[in-house]
Amino acid sequence: MALLCWCIVQQCVFCYLILLITSFAFSRNPEVQKCSRLMTKDYGGECFADPQFLVFCNRLGALFVSSTCIFLIHGCGKRSPALSNILSSWCQYEALLFITFPVQVSLIGVGVSTFILSSPPNRSSAVTTSSLSGLLLLCGYIALDSYTSTSQDNLFRTYNMSPLHMMRGVSGWAVVFTVAPLLINRTLAASLQFALAHPTFVVDVGGSAVCSGFGQILIFLTIAEFGAVTFTIIMTIRQCLSILASCLIFGHPINAVGFVGLFITFGAILLRIFWKRLFSTQKA
Repeated sequence: MALLCWCIVQQCVFCYLILLITSFAFSRNPEVQKCSRLMTKDYGGECFADPQFLVFCNRLGALFVSSTCIFLIHGCGKRSPALSNILSSWCQYEALLFITFPVQVSLIGVGVSTFILSSPPNRSSAVTTSSLSGLLLLCGYIALDSYTSTSQDNLFRTYNMSPLHMMRGVSGWAVVFTVAPLLINRTLAASLQFALAHPTFVVDVGGSAVCSGFGQILIFLTIAEFGAVTFTIIMTIRQCLSILASCLIFGHPINAVGFVGLFITFGAILLRIFWKRLFSTQKA
């Protein structure tokens, strides 16, 4: 029994470490993975401003990685989590146009007002409208992302599918759902022209898509093996580390009060998840 528990702990730690590595692998920081650098980086005097195209590229990368792994190993997912996954990603990427990365990740938790009040505005970046737009988009991201992991957990339990097949099914629908608006709005051609004009952008998007693809494998594996609650704990810890890394690398302002806010926020989330899981175990 003790050996079995130790094996489970090892698997969980392995999933967490790989998720952390894939987030930091590309360009030394998790902000590229979250596409904030792609949305703010200067490419020859121009900035790319179409988050829908970035979501499409990441989902296409996930589809390629999952299909390749299935082909190498083995020789339809539901629409619901695919659609909510796209909408949550779109809300998250679009929010980067209005607020900075540390503020965004902090708002994923509860009680983040301390962190916001302690962080002065970034004068170097132009504010397109107001922080309210970013906050509303983040509310959509939080709700949809929570529903995504929960619905994926339910699909694993109902249909007993493998993480790779789940990933390919969800990514396949995601590609369809993301390319359709690009074609309808006629923005796909403009995005491709921007990519052709800026090879560095292609490298950045490709690296982000590959890291996202391998990260998705670990996400589905974690949900399949340990459930949505454990996955939430892992992502909460990763987001906390992402904030600290972002502040250190990019010099985002955060003072002692901000660190206290982060500690309270993520500590409260982890404590709530821990007690909920403990109560569920005792009830079972």
